[in-house]
Amino acid sequence: MRLPRLAAQSIVLFAARIAGAGCAFATQVLLVRLLGAPTFADYVLVLAGINIGAAVMPLGFHFTANYFAARYYATNSAAALSAYLRQAFLHIAVGILVTAVGAVALWSLVPASIKPLVPPAIIFAVAVAVIYLTSGVLIGLKRPIAGMTADILLRPVFTLTTFAIFCFTVAPDDVLMFGLWVLAGLLTLIGAGQLVLVARALRGMNGKDGGDGETLRSLRWTWWRYALPSTIVVLATDFFFDIDLIVVSPFMNQHEIAIFGVCARICSLLAFGIGTIYTISLPNILDAGMRRDTHRVERELGNANVYACLMAAALSLVMFFSGPLLALIFGKDFASAGLPLGVLTLGLAARAALGPSPLVLSIYERPAASVPASIVSIAALAIMNYLLVPHFGLIGAAAATSLAIAMWSFALWLTARHDLALDVSIYPRLRRLLTRS
Repeated sequence: MRLPRLAAQSIVLFAARIAGAGCAFATQVLLVRLLGAPTFADYVLVLAGINIGAAVMPLGFHFTANYFAARYYATNSAAALSAYLRQAFLHIAVGILVTAVGAVALWSLVPASIKPLVPPAIIFAVAVAVIYLTSGVLIGLKRPIAGMTADILLRPVFTLTTFAIFCFTVAPDDVLMFGLWVLAGLLTLIGAGQLVLVARALRGMNGKDGGDGETLRSLRWTWWRYALPSTIVVLATDFFFDIDLIVVSPFMNQHEIAIFGVCARICSLLAFGIGTIYTISLPNILDAGMRRDTHRVERELGNANVYACLMAAALSLVMFFSGPLLALIFGKDFASAGLPLGVLTLGLAARAALGPSPLVLSIYERPAASVPASIVSIAALAIMNYLLVPHFGLIGAAAATSLAIAMWSFALWLTARHDLALDVSIYPRLRRLLTRS
């Protein structure tokens, strides 16, 4: 791809992501202001369940779809790509069955206010899983805008529009149910449209196996080797706050869940902002990693870590005093959100200081090395929430989350240090700065 075209597509996608994040934030404000904290609490819990379900159903095949689609597209392996998609949809079908059986088995534990939302939420999750999968394939087929727009822009725009309409046209108690049904239908149509684009691309390939000589059994082993570790790692990164909301919900009332839900979503936006520093630095880090230039990798990471830490520290300081602003935006009941939000952002600062270990492990083709730390972090999150939230409420939940993030980051730092002999933290850069001074 030519540089001007790459730059143009990157700018378009970044702008779409910013616009989508703005719509998601506006949806939160709308629901809190017009429907109240209890209804918003139901919304954030259902949304967390949808996100986790969509992430788990394909069993990682959507996370690796861009890699395998690009590989099979380059070798004209239409048969292999078709087999990959069939395997992924088989996982989704099994996921639907497991989800339905689980919902029936645990129905008595589901809060009464959430029970009417379960059927549309399941369809919603399936639609999002299909969108994740087809988006990854379209990115691998060199159609990044067609692949990424659905999730980063269309979904939040449709969500804001749908709930804005229903907030003024139906009874408050019915807004979430009607909204989720409509969104489930819209996203199903989007997923079907993307699947049509993928099918057309497959017909455009010559249908050969690309000369790889790989049997379906060996292909499946390759897919699983990449996909399963990706599922666990991504759950512990991109969907960490969704898991946190589900884990913490039994220990909080609806008002506290609503406040913590706002804090978690704001923290996710802040994490995205900090992550853009590493996105910008990625080409240089990747180039140094491909050349196995350890010194340059540490230098590039150190520069990125310094800026990320400065940004995280500044955001933490601002968030600690954000209570009046949050009360102005969401209502006076959210004036107490500033302190837990500040504590949450301390976890982001710890992660920035210890460096982007999952990124570096992936560059050095060791993504599975992140799995043990990811499992430990999720387990630690559950244990610390159990210990802290009943006694300290919102502050306990925020502290448990930050401590789990710090533990995960430290464990991954140790992994990169042991496996790659690399220090991906901010320490080498600070040491050089202090030596110069």
